Amino acid sequence: MLRGKKVCLRARLRSDIEVLHEPLRVDPELWMLTDNDPWTPESLDVALARFDKRQAEEQTRFVGFTVATLVDVSDTLPASTVVGDGCLWGIDLHARSAHIGLTLIADARGHGLGRETVDLLVDYAFRVRGLHRLQCETHSDNAAMLGAAEAAGFRREGELRQAGWRSGRHVDEVLLGLLAEEWRGQR
Repeated sequence: MLRGKKVCLRARLRSDIEVLHEPLRVDPELWMLTDNDPWTPESLDVALARFDKRQAEEQTRFVGFTVATLVDVSDTLPASTVVGDGCLWGIDLHARSAHIGLTLIADARGHGLGRETVDLLVDYAFRVRGLHRLQCETHSDNAAMLGAAEAAGFRREGELRQAGWRSGRHVDEVLLGLLAEEWRGQR
């Protein structure tokens, strides 16, 4: 388990999929903000089957975590509340690089939990996994992810004009990167 002050990142459990399915996977707007694949309706049974399949496979290119609160964050978010998921994906063991991603339920946003989740993912990637580079891609209007990534030391490396599709329109995608030596230098 990776512990911050407000949240922890722990192994995903099958029960987490059940808790997070409704708030994270059935909202097309949230899906389009956090994923490049088009949203399609998905039953809980399909989500659980995908979880079971992924658990049975070797996870060398993807590591997923459940984000849970460690302290009472608000009246609706007491300690031990499952509030989202975070991951390293596209892990390249040769280049020692990966991408980060996270999604939080609506009630968890605006409390600094995303920033702490990014910090924990970065620490895991560089200190535990020995990676050299992390990358984050997000839509240019995703202020929460941009703010969390930049606060964690990520630098904007470029903008892909109209590379994303959301809500019937093309949106720019921002590319951010962080190197291990930059992260060590800011600690």
